Amino acid sequence: MDSPMDSIEKQKFEIAAEQSQDRIRQFFGSFTKQKRYLLFALVVLAIPVFYAAKFTAAQIILNRFYKTQIIAHRAAVTPQDVVIIETKALTIVGKSYSAYALIKNPNNDLVTKELKYTFHFYDAKGVELGNATDKTYLLGGEEKYLILPNIKLDQQPQKVSVQISQPVWQYRSDVPSVVVSTGIPQFADSTSPIGFEVNGSIQNQSISTIGEVKIDGIVFDKLGQVIAVIQRTEDSVQPKETRPYQLFWPLPIADQVSNVRIIAETNVLDSNNIR
Repeated sequence: MDSPMDSIEKQKFEIAAEQSQDRIRQFFGSFTKQKRYLLFALVVLAIPVFYAAKFTAAQIILNRFYKTQIIAHRAAVTPQDVVIIETKALTIVGKSYSAYALIKNPNNDLVTKELKYTFHFYDAKGVELGNATDKTYLLGGEEKYLILPNIKLDQQPQKVSVQISQPVWQYRSDVPSVVVSTGIPQFADSTSPIGFEVNGSIQNQSISTIGEVKIDGIVFDKLGQVIAVIQRTEDSVQPKETRPYQLFWPLPIADQVSNVRIIAETNVLDSNNIR
């Protein structure tokens, strides 16, 4: 049940509402019928005009905002050719020869999982004596040796060159981290068989099985010149496995050697190679 004060406040509200309604009726009653229709039409038209103006203003503000932003795009890049730093043929014994090339990828952001190359051997007149083709991979900015361990030629080559096919370059930011350590190799001449031996071990420090690891031995003399290149392949190297290796060069050269550089390389760009 309402109190006397509540009833008085309620009556005041009802009286004020009736007075407001009377004023509104008197206001619209002062207009002719045509003016009332015109006023109603203007009110109806004002609604979409209001929202259209609001949308237009928002678009102008957004356009001004985006024009002031710096939008980064990947620049169009023309890949540079692989740089051939050094190429050399080496005599082994009889009609057996080897060769190497030191190359560099000048593209720091581009890799290729298949780089095809061919060694060409020539005589003094420029006649080709033979050739051999192989393939490797190349990471962004990488410098590496290409090794041809053995090729049979009818005579000693006077010139060697390496031809690199145009690779398919790609951006790769997700190159797997696979580390194969090589340790410090031991080397000496051997008497049975006669030649030069390099012994050591590699260790797969990753948690993946590696399908193939190439072990390259680059042998330097006391003047820092390459006098021998040796290579062997190890298959299915298990996670955390340590595996011994032996490299052999069929000439005794230990008295000329200052050091042997061992490089363990595996194609981390080949998903079938890293399991």
